[in-house]
Amino acid sequence: MEKKSLSDSCLLLISEDKYAEKLDIRTVREGDRVTIENSNWLLKERIVDDLIWSQWDMVEQRLFYIVTKEEERDTLHCIQFYPDKDSKLILEAPLEISMADIRLRSVNLNYSYYQDQETIPKPLDLHIFTSDTGSLCLCYCLADTNSKEVSYSVAFLHKGYSKTYIVTLEERNSPQIKELVFLDLGSYVAVYLPGQFLHLLDTQHPSLICHSFFLSGEDAKINPLNADTVFSPAKSSILDRRTGKIFTVEMSPEALLQFLWKSKSDNDQLAALHCLLLHVGSTEELEDQIIQWLSENASSCFAFDPIQEVIIASLHWKLCLESSHLDKLLLYTSLPNWKKDIPGILCEMYFISLPSLKVSLHNKNIVTM
Repeated sequence: MEKKSLSDSCLLLISEDKYAEKLDIRTVREGDRVTIENSNWLLKERIVDDLIWSQWDMVEQRLFYIVTKEEERDTLHCIQFYPDKDSKLILEAPLEISMADIRLRSVNLNYSYYQDQETIPKPLDLHIFTSDTGSLCLCYCLADTNSKEVSYSVAFLHKGYSKTYIVTLEERNSPQIKELVFLDLGSYVAVYLPGQFLHLLDTQHPSLICHSFFLSGEDAKINPLNADTVFSPAKSSILDRRTGKIFTVEMSPEALLQFLWKSKSDNDQLAALHCLLLHVGSTEELEDQIIQWLSENASSCFAFDPIQEVIIASLHWKLCLESSHLDKLLLYTSLPNWKKDIPGILCEMYFISLPSLKVSLHNKNIVTM
C-alpha cells in the first residue's frame, strides 16, 4: 500500500505531574488511515514545569498556563505556537489570586465525562478570554455554598483593573444552585447562572457598568441549550456537551431592538444602544429604527442624553472603519461616569498589575509594559 507523507505537526502533552511537553511528529497516510511516522523516535521538548492550570486557545494556537511558586505570586503565562513549529513565551502577568491548593485543571484540552458528573463543586473555575481588538480577560469564581448570593470576578488585564461582582439570587423552589458558566461571545464575556441571570460584560469598554447587560427572568434564558452542560471551546462558539453540538453565537440586531423598545431602565437602554452601534454595526436601516425609538422615548431617559449618545457612538463606529486603532483614542460615550446602581448586583473595582508583553524583534527579546 502506498504511503503519502503529510505535513509536520506538533503534539502538546499536559501531564498530571504538572509539566507540559511539545512533541514533533510527522504523519503518513496509508489508504484511509493516518498514522504517526516513527512513533518510537519522537523529539520531545519540556516547555513548562510546575503548572497548576492551563487553557488551550485552538484558534490562535496559544497555551495559557499558571505557575505557582513559594513566596511568590502566582503568574499567568502565554506561549504562542507558530506554523514552523517554533514557540515563544509572549506574555507574563502576576495574579492577585492564589491557586496553591488547587488540583491540576485544564480547559479546552480534554473532556472527562466522570468529571462532569461530580457533585462536589470545583474550588476554582477559571477561564481566559481574548478578542481581536486586544482584550485579555481572566474570569474566575470561587466555589461558595451560599444560596443567597454568588460572587465572581473578571480581571480586565488589558485595562489594568479587576472587577468583582456580587449578585443577590432570586428564591427558587429547588434549593440546588448550579455552577456559573463563563462564555466567550467575542466583544462580550457572558457569565451565566442557569435559572438566575445572564451577565454580558463589554470587554472593549468595561469601565462603565451601564455598557454591559444584566438580564434576569425570561430575558436570561439561553434556548435551546442544556444550560448546565455548555462551555466555550473558541471565540463566539458554545459546545453543548450533552448533545455534542457546537453553536455559533452572535448578537441579533432584531432581538436587541426588541429589548431596547421594551426596556424601562436607563442602564438597559444604554447597553442596548451601545451594543447596536458599537458592536453590531451602524447601518442605514438600523439607524432609521433607532431614530424612530428616539422620537418616542428620548424624553423618558433621565440619566443620559440618548440623542447625544447615539451621535457619538455612530461617529465612533464609522471613523474606526476608516482608520484602525482609532477606537483607542476616540470618545465612545458622553458619560464621564455612572453612579446609578443596578438592582441586585454590587460591583467592586481594584487596580492590578499590567501584563508584561515579550516581543521578538530581529532575534532580540524586548520586554514592554
